[in-house]
Amino acid sequence: MINIVNADINDLEEIFKIVNENKKFLKDHNIPQWLNDYPSEDIFLDDIKHNGLFKIMNDDEMIGLFSQRNYEDTYDVIDGKWSSDNDYIVIHRMALKNDYKGKGIAKIVFDYLKKKHSYIRIDTHELNTFMNKCLIKNGFKYCGIIKLHDNSLRNAYDYLI
Repeated sequence: MINIVNADINDLEEIFKIVNENKKFLKDHNIPQWLNDYPSEDIFLDDIKHNGLFKIMNDDEMIGLFSQRNYEDTYDVIDGKWSSDNDYIVIHRMALKNDYKGKGIAKIVFDYLKKKHSYIRIDTHELNTFMNKCLIKNGFKYCGIIKLHDNSLRNAYDYLI
C-alpha cells in the first residue's frame, strides 16, 4: 500500500540512493537536469527543517520522494501566466525508483496533494518529456517558462482547484 509520510535525517541514505538512480536516468535520457551536486544534502536538510521533505512508501519500502514548499522566488517572474495569484505550494525534487516509474505512483502523489492544497505549482526541464507528459496527464496546466537562479529555463505548470 502506498503511503506518504514526512522524511527525516535518518532517511538521507535511502533518499540519495533514489536521487542517484534518478540522476543516472536523466543522464541516460539526455535530460540536463539534476546536474553536478544538485540536489545536495544541504537542500534536503533544509527541506527536513521546514517539514517539507516527504517519502513515498510502498509498505516498508521507500520508493520515492518529493519536497514541498509554500513559495518559490523564481516563480515571481514567468514568461507566460500563472492560473492564479493565490497562495500556492511548490513541488520540487520529485523522484521515484526506476522500478516504480510508469506505474501510477505520480498520480497517487498528486491526488494526495490535491486533497490537501487548492493551488499547486511545479516546474521541470523542457527536455524532461517524462515529467512534462506526467504533469499534463495529471491535470496540470502549462503556464509558461520560468528562469532559475542559474539562468536555466524550466517549463512551469500549475493546478488550481
